[in-house]
Amino acid sequence: MQKNIFKKSMVIGLIILVVGASVTPFIGGTIEKNKYKLPISNGNTLYVGGNETGNYTKIQDAIDDAVDGDTIFVYNYSSPYYENIIIDKSISLIGEDRDSTIIDANGDSYVLRINKNTDWVNISGFTIRNTSYYLQPGIGIEMKSNYTNISGNNIISNQYAGIFATDYVCNNTISGNVISNNGDYDIIFRDFCNYNNIYGNNISLASSGIWIENSIGNFIENNEISNIYGNGICLISHSNGNIILNSITMTSTSTNLTYCGIDLSSCEYNNITNNDIIDNNGDGIAISWQSCYNRIDNNIINNNEIGIVLDTFAHHNNININHFEGNSLSIKLIKSNSNSIKNNNFYDNKSGDFFAGNIEFSNSFFTIWNHNFWGEPVYHSRIIKRILGKGTIGDIIKFPMIQRDFFPAITPN
Repeated sequence: MQKNIFKKSMVIGLIILVVGASVTPFIGGTIEKNKYKLPISNGNTLYVGGNETGNYTKIQDAIDDAVDGDTIFVYNYSSPYYENIIIDKSISLIGEDRDSTIIDANGDSYVLRINKNTDWVNISGFTIRNTSYYLQPGIGIEMKSNYTNISGNNIISNQYAGIFATDYVCNNTISGNVISNNGDYDIIFRDFCNYNNIYGNNISLASSGIWIENSIGNFIENNEISNIYGNGICLISHSNGNIILNSITMTSTSTNLTYCGIDLSSCEYNNITNNDIIDNNGDGIAISWQSCYNRIDNNIINNNEIGIVLDTFAHHNNININHFEGNSLSIKLIKSNSNSIKNNNFYDNKSGDFFAGNIEFSNSFFTIWNHNFWGEPVYHSRIIKRILGKGTIGDIIKFPMIQRDFFPAITPN
């Protein structure tokens, strides 16, 4: 009897530790993330698995008997749990160990589904795996809720997406997870999924790592994203005012991996700061299709095919204090006007090269180049070359075929 009391006391301590860790504010960089607190449960604790009398054998049965504020603790003793779970209450669902407490969809279309308006849910300490297309796409966790915390899980081997959210799913936290090998998307937030925090995750082996579509104000920080087949992070279709901070987007040298580290398409007022964007077989950062007024600051952009490309009406963007090295082309501008490129360090040019190293523009006008370091001291203006043969005859007569950094930096910025 004393042994069982001691064991449950240890479990309660673990629950407090896990839930408490999920609400601790995460401070990093100089930009504040969205702030809110997940309420710590003061309800009852229900137990699933293990060998004690009265414990539930199925997670769903415990959820059905729970009420808002309860905690469900799942032992790894009876793992794996072959279930398709629906959460319709504000509960904490906590596994004993993320590597050995397994919920397996057994090839069905979802592992966990959090119903609409079921807010303040906490999910921690599980391996969530093995969905496939069965009437619906295979999803590890489908979120329709707000103020949900998903932390400290392994979300792996789901055929369509690891975490999927759509239609006004806001103010959630996705942190400290391993999210890998999930088909099309490791994480996808689509259609008004606003003000979510995605930080401290290890993301790999999907067509897209993090996909944000038509959603604003999300905070993406300290994620490591590798071995992605398409885009490491993609903001698309009026995903405005998002922050990407202190993340690593990279891939191996295999030629079939990562097309682009960070991709912005039809998006405005986003901030991409202090990231390492390296070893992508396509673009390090792509800003295209009317993506304007974005800030690209203090990033390391190395060993990509093109460091940054601004393509097709990508106007009024600011590119400041970035480090470019080992890229086949540092910056390329195509049909994009009035961008500001200042205080960057370019090490991609050849020593003594008359033109600014590995930078090209076509049909792109009114670019401001100022105080960039070109890999060596330069005591005269640096010339940026235009790609010849582009544009109309009128353009060629009207606009210069070169641009200049009139005041290049003598030492690195």
